[in-house]
Formats: sequence, structure tokens, C-alpha cells
Amino acid sequence: MEWEEFEAVVYDALVESVGSAIRERPEVRFHAAALGRIHRKPGGVIALPSLALTTEPLEARAPVNWTYTSTPWLSADTVKRWQATLFAEACGGSPRRWETALERYLATLARACKGARHTLRAHRVTGRDFVVLLLDDQFRESLIRQVLPVSDVRRLFPDLDPRPTALTAPGRPTHAERASMWRPNSTP
Repeated sequence: MEWEEFEAVVYDALVESVGSAIRERPEVRFHAAALGRIHRKPGGVIALPSLALTTEPLEARAPVNWTYTSTPWLSADTVKRWQATLFAEACGGSPRRWETALERYLATLARACKGARHTLRAHRVTGRDFVVLLLDDQFRESLIRQVLPVSDVRRLFPDLDPRPTALTAPGRPTHAERASMWRPNSTP
């Protein structure tokens, strides 16, 4: 499979589809786009993702109502070609080959999402806080980390930031408790 070509196709379609949605509805403020609903059957088909947009702000720990587009974001010919190519790549051998194909597929989609976000921001189609995500329940954390810079992971997904749990873990003294340990003794 030509992974670089596939990445370019996904990137181009993502930039065009998100840009079109924003241009068609200038009165609406979109906060994020995501590729998701990646159907797969171990050892079998790995489907191309669906595109979703949200007009809700992404807030830490708040669920987002993703609205998947009803219009295709990839042409029918593109879907047919890449679905067949992906099927041949994933289903042409052992279970390990399928797993490797899925890993490469997700990594390729993640790079396309990251690139699309950069392009949309650079051309001022979207604002600085707009993100493009790759959503998958099984690989949620790793995909979010691949797509977003650390600062956005901390801001939008604090549950994925190890720092807060380490600083507030049970049994660790609070700032006030640590400060009281350093008070000079009042007894001689």
C-alpha cells in the first residue's frame, strides 16, 4: 500500500471538507473536526473513517456531541480505490499482518489530521483553538497524543496528563502541609 499517497488523499479531502463546511456556514463557529467511526473486523475489513464537526467548545471533561457529516467527505471513486487497497493490505496474510496494517492506517490518519489542522490554521480558515482529532475508543489516548501538541492535550484532555494525578495523588502532602514542615521550630 502506498501509505504516503493515502495520507495525501486524506489530508487534501480533510482540508477541503472542513474548509467547505466553514465557508458554507460563516455564521456558525466550528470548534473541531474529527475522523472517527472506524469500523473494523479483526482479520478482515478496516473501513475508512467518517468526518465529524462540532460547534460545541471542547472543554475538559465535558462530552462533545459530534455531528458526522451526511455528505461524503471522500469521493465514491476514492473510497472504492482505497478501501480495496486497504483490504488487500490488511487481509493478505496473518493476524499480525492485519494488526500491522491497522497500526499504519491509524498512524497515517493521525498525520493527515495533524497536517490538516496546521494548514487550516495557517490559511486562517480556522482559529488557533480549532483542533482536528482522530477518534477511536480502543486507541483514544495514543491517537490524541499523536495528533495534538502536549499543551492541547493538557488543555482539552486533562485526564491524559500525568502531572495532575502525580501532584494530587493520595498520600502526598499538599502545598500547605509541605510549607508547615519547613516552619522553624518554636521550641529551643
